[in-house]
Amino acid sequence: MEVVDQIKAPSWFWICSKIAGGALFAAACLFVVRQFFVYWGDLNDHAIPAETWIVCFFVSIIYANLNLLLAFGWLKILDGLGATVKSTSGIRIYAISQLAKYVPGNIFQFAGRHVLAKGSGVSHTTLAKSTLIELATLVAGGVMCLPLILPYLVPSLPWWMKLAVFILPILLLLYLATRHFGQNFLNAITCYLLFLLGTGVCFAFIFIIIADVVADPSSVAFFTGAFVVAWLVGLVTPGAPAGLGVREAILTLLLASFAPTPQILLAVLMSRMTTLGGDVLFFISGFFVNRKKPRHSLETANNTKACNE
Repeated sequence: MEVVDQIKAPSWFWICSKIAGGALFAAACLFVVRQFFVYWGDLNDHAIPAETWIVCFFVSIIYANLNLLLAFGWLKILDGLGATVKSTSGIRIYAISQLAKYVPGNIFQFAGRHVLAKGSGVSHTTLAKSTLIELATLVAGGVMCLPLILPYLVPSLPWWMKLAVFILPILLLLYLATRHFGQNFLNAITCYLLFLLGTGVCFAFIFIIIADVVADPSSVAFFTGAFVVAWLVGLVTPGAPAGLGVREAILTLLLASFAPTPQILLAVLMSRMTTLGGDVLFFISGFFVNRKKPRHSLETANNTKACNE
């Protein structure tokens, strides 16, 4: 078991990480503010009812809470790698670093998380492994959602076959994760999968309201799957901050038979505004988590006291 304490984080590294982290998150905040005004300017061209804004506000709150699933998944990966980090500390690190995904490059959220977690004493090797596993797990979760778009791509399939094609690969993935990697990785995959499905449902809800389409189980599943597919392509596209541009193109292609392109783009834009708001709420909440003295500092003090005795 890797001991997470301040001894493994030398003072020089702590100072450098503070400077680098501060610069990164200042850049993230600037890009978020810039992106907000871009979205706001685009939305001003449309007559959006007040009720829609209210709904999107509550969706932002839901999305902010969904981000907790990402934080818990990351903590489970660290547990599986033998590095135990206190839950409140992990949520704080994840919440603060996640905003950096809006910086062009699509990698700075991982870099920021690495710096913050290394400052808490987790080794470089463990953090590098956790990033690779996190990316692989997110991609696997996204792939598991691909069958959700089957109802409209292959309408001739019976409903039970569509359900089986969706559920069976997920059960197989969870079984393999448990058998070969252990309970912690099973929990991580479950958290990421629930996050993707929850985020997809949030988009489906916004799209149904904006495009005024019929909401039935098949269409909701398709809208959810379409969003996850677009999110997945954006994730693996180098340089696209938060999948900007890529997500719009994929959703316009997949949803073309349900609504005109302007309505699709408006729904995507509203969805981006809600996720941006949710990320900001999650980021702010990170500063109110773990306000007490970190556990690794207490452990260091106890170790020092024991050595003196």
